[in-house]
Amino acid sequence: MISEEIIKCMKCGFCRAVCPVFSELKTEPYSPRGRLQLIKNLLKGAVHFTPNWHNPIFRCLICKACVEECPSGVELDHLFISARAEEVKDKSLSLGKRVVFRYFMRARRMFPFSVIILGILQRVTLLFWRFSPARLLFPLLSMPMGRPIPIFTLKPFLSRYPEVVPAKGERKTRVAFFVGCATNYIYPNIGISLINVLTKLGVEVVIPKGQMCCGTPLYISGDIEGARYLVQRNIDIFSSLDVDYIVTACASCGLSLKKEWDRILGMEWDPSRVRDISELLLKIGLPEQLPKFSQMLTYHDPCHLRRGQKIWLEPREILQYIAGENFVEMKDSDRCCGGAGSFNLFYYETSRAVGEKKKERVLESKAEAVATGCPSCIMQFKSVLPKRIKVLHPVEILDELLKENR
Repeated sequence: MISEEIIKCMKCGFCRAVCPVFSELKTEPYSPRGRLQLIKNLLKGAVHFTPNWHNPIFRCLICKACVEECPSGVELDHLFISARAEEVKDKSLSLGKRVVFRYFMRARRMFPFSVIILGILQRVTLLFWRFSPARLLFPLLSMPMGRPIPIFTLKPFLSRYPEVVPAKGERKTRVAFFVGCATNYIYPNIGISLINVLTKLGVEVVIPKGQMCCGTPLYISGDIEGARYLVQRNIDIFSSLDVDYIVTACASCGLSLKKEWDRILGMEWDPSRVRDISELLLKIGLPEQLPKFSQMLTYHDPCHLRRGQKIWLEPREILQYIAGENFVEMKDSDRCCGGAGSFNLFYYETSRAVGEKKKERVLESKAEAVATGCPSCIMQFKSVLPKRIKVLHPVEILDELLKENR
């Protein structure tokens, strides 16, 4: 399959024009076409798993821009993930990833407890403060001392609600909420807003307590075995639920459930009930006589929502409804922001450079707030934008307007 995909490449170079990483590094191995050549040479035995091979293959955002642009239909993102998996098979994961992926993320009780302890340490050491002495340790982790760090919540979202949250008033439908790690541990307000909005609109929400990571961080890192372990646990839980839909508020989680559990990981799973929150809201109907969002608002398309799930009209329809004339499009709204989950952790300088380009587009739009449907994108925007510009999930905006409408 890999060889067949490589043969399809015409070496036209269209992919180079849309690759955010190549735009910054400007060397051929860091272009999609260059990475494809590295994989081809690996199959021939001309190169091996050296740093010169590893760095270009792993310094990719998996933003799918090259896939969308390729006239030959080469599924470059899947090839890069497959190549990473081959390196993991040959050399294993790094010690840090192995501990996190294979032990902490599999421990349903230890993992949340560890995150809470980390959140306490962040607060005790004032890690959120740029001049915290604890940041002197950052260079040991190959991180700049001044880099922004997300602060973990001391009360994960999954600990805040019972397993079933009833609808307010007449029940229209029943859904299960796949929470995702970022919403659970960093941005619980996204989940809280989702519950508030859906229950007010007549939706009963089931929140399975045993749910785990969707697997994206693992298989993006080449840990297919570890991803399958987590995914199987989730499939066992969500397949048995008596619900009409499974809703997500994270672009990457939604893509994982819709297309990657069965296709990439080969799991037995029916994704037909999975809906992004924007899809579900339009299906059940937005509230009438809603106050308008008073600030200038723009929207960033998460890569895994627009190119991954082919969802871009739904969020805009919602935002135009709630902001009216205050909604404005930014230039290059679908260009990757450079967040990409753990990419930001391992390749911070490249991530930051890509994010600065996105910052310019937001400032050009004159928007006072940015909406986006991905917690990773929210994290990236909060780190690069001036603090005067709000960064929100669309469901958070809707929740605030519903509160005003009481």
